[in-house]
Amino acid sequence: GVTVVDDTYNSNPAGARAALALLGRVGDPGGRRVLVTPGMVEMGPVQAEENARLAAE
Repeated sequence: GVTVVDDTYNSNPAGARAALALLGRVGDPGGRRVLVTPGMVEMGPVQAEENARLAAE
């Protein structure tokens, strides 16, 4: 199966981590997991830095 977490409103570092943690806990362990997000767009110029930091975790 596929589990989708819809986090399309907006995000920030804490919210993004929470969405990823939720995605890790729900759904079929062998299934696909998808997080839909626009990114942390309201963070302006630090968005790229925060996305990179989150990806490194």
